[in-house]
Amino acid sequence: MIFYFVGLFVVGLVFYYLSGKMANPDFKPNGLSGIRTPETLADEEIWRKIHMAAAVYYRQFSYGVFALAFMSLAFARGILALLIFVGAVALVCLLLWRHNQLKQYASQLYAKKHGKRIEVDKN
Repeated sequence: MIFYFVGLFVVGLVFYYLSGKMANPDFKPNGLSGIRTPETLADEEIWRKIHMAAAVYYRQFSYGVFALAFMSLAFARGILALLIFVGAVALVCLLLWRHNQLKQYASQLYAKKHGKRIEVDKN
C-alpha cells in the first residue's frame, strides 16, 4: 500500500518540477529537455509558447497523480487498487495525447510565422 503512494507521489513531484521548469522564462531551447521538435528548436518564440502551454498540462497531470497517490493510501486493496492503476494509465494516456497536440500546434505556429513547414526525413 505504501509503495503505491510513494511511487505515485514521486512521479507527481517529477511532473510538478517539470511544469515549473517549463514555465520559467529562462528555459531556453536545448537538445536535452522539453518538447523538442524541429519547429520549437528553430524558433525561440514558438518554444516559449509551447512550453507555457505544456507547463499547464504538466501541472494538472501532477495534481491528478497526487490525488491518485492519496487515494491509494485509503483504497489500495483488491479491485480498488486496480482502479487506481487504471486511473494512472488513463492520466498518462491523456498527457501523451496532449503532448502530441502541442507538437502539432508548434508545427502550425511555425508554418504561420515562416510561411513553410519543416520537413523531417523519416529515414
